[in-house]
Amino acid sequence: MSSRAFNESARIAPVLRDIAVYMRLNPDLFSEVIVVDDGSRDGTAEVVMSMSKELKLRLEILPENRGKWAAIHHGMKVARTDAILLLDADGASSVWEVERIGLITFKACVEKKFALFGSRFMKKSEVKDKGFFRTIISHGYRMYVGLMYSFAGGKHKVSDFQCPFKLIHKSMIFDVLEVDRWAGDIELILATYGRIVNVPINFQHKAGGSVKVGQFLICSWRR
Repeated sequence: MSSRAFNESARIAPVLRDIAVYMRLNPDLFSEVIVVDDGSRDGTAEVVMSMSKELKLRLEILPENRGKWAAIHHGMKVARTDAILLLDADGASSVWEVERIGLITFKACVEKKFALFGSRFMKKSEVKDKGFFRTIISHGYRMYVGLMYSFAGGKHKVSDFQCPFKLIHKSMIFDVLEVDRWAGDIELILATYGRIVNVPINFQHKAGGSVKVGQFLICSWRR
């Protein structure tokens, strides 16, 4: 399992505790957490290591900030399992969304090698604490990314490109991903060749975020 975090010392511990509880209740679903420290300068690595007694995790440290997808690439490289779940380091989307989606659906995507994308824009989704200006910026950025996806030849319907809750399979995409920063989301979707299941999720915007939002990769057992 692998995780990316950038300057998340103030928010990462509660997220890791939440994951630890879920893993204790579902010991056959997730194997480990790998935290990739993406060049943090605020003590994120120390906070992560303080949680090592509560859950099985590994810490990988990148010497400098390289971007969201560079860290994800590194996490996939060192992960021991094929199926990988991405979550935000700030807890905006919780690991407990697996229960809402349904274990049957989740495990089916793992076994059949389908990507599973959480969406903040589907009918049963719920988004909390999203301010007016964030809403406007988010809407514009979503349109921009969708346009870039179309220009790149994308044809599969994707409800939410940037949502951090994603189940992916490194065997499908590892050798073709090259982009280190935001465009990695588009590259990922193109690499799946439409093998994507969109699902609604609950999402809560967290204070203190930036463009360089930390990401988790949580590897599930390959059945």
